[in-house]
Amino acid sequence: MINSINEISDFGTTKIGVFSGISGCLYSIFHIGRILNNNELINFVYEKVWIIKELCDSDQSYDVVSGVSGTIGVLLSIYEHTDNIETKELLIDTCNELYKIIKQKEIVLKDGKQITWGEEGYVGFSHGNAGVISQLIRLYEITKNEDIIKTITSSLCYENSMFDKQKNNWRKQMEDAVYYTKWCHGAPGILLSRLLLYKNGFINEDIKHDIYIAIEEVKNSGFGNNYCLCHGDIGNLLILNYASLILNDETLRIECLATVENFIDKFFTQSWDSGELKQTEDMSLMIGLSGVGYGLLQLFEPEVFPNILCIE
Repeated sequence: MINSINEISDFGTTKIGVFSGISGCLYSIFHIGRILNNNELINFVYEKVWIIKELCDSDQSYDVVSGVSGTIGVLLSIYEHTDNIETKELLIDTCNELYKIIKQKEIVLKDGKQITWGEEGYVGFSHGNAGVISQLIRLYEITKNEDIIKTITSSLCYENSMFDKQKNNWRKQMEDAVYYTKWCHGAPGILLSRLLLYKNGFINEDIKHDIYIAIEEVKNSGFGNNYCLCHGDIGNLLILNYASLILNDETLRIECLATVENFIDKFFTQSWDSGELKQTEDMSLMIGLSGVGYGLLQLFEPEVFPNILCIE
């Protein structure tokens, strides 16, 4: 990763995203350095973070996975773990530039009270409204830019319009009445977004209602189909466990830890001896085996390993 960053010469083609670009590399290097007390790695990130600001002038996506919303999360994660004043100023200045891109890309809907991003009108965390505002509220807590609150409020109006009371879930996108129970789309990602709003002081009865509705939906429909972080059991477990920590809900925390044994038994126990693990043709973080390992570490040591699903 260090070599690839050092070799960047064309800023016009460099991807910015946390899961598909340079900000994800900087995030990884920084936290590896932090956990291992390796100042060489940490200082490398301090020296290279200016590249993100250079990329503000290129055409970048808005979302969490590949765009500026996730990149804001990366910069704020570094900000929260450094005492370097000069670096902190650069990080927030860059976040403000990224926020301008988010504002430029927003789509105001017919009634003027709702906004979304992208013609699909995705609602969820990975590519939709919930993911965008989850990082904006973190930025607001530092800058106190009231325009951010207006953006979040308009986004929530759109998200609320996509909630189906019969399904106890949110539609995936504007045109299709499809419902998922995954981090990327549906109740788990909505829950994570609402928890970040709650954690950062954006609290009202609607937010509380969404949190408890989403928790029940994830419990009822979010397990048994896949093991991965993005759209499977380990991702949903991390989100419910995050809820237990934010809400100080010890019962939910115990339920999450108790579910780990069932999770391992369902997907992995039969295959340990042979080394042929079920559904493990992919070794990547978000949809593969390494994500399971990281998820288990984060579940049991949340103060050591940052929660990648909300870009801690």
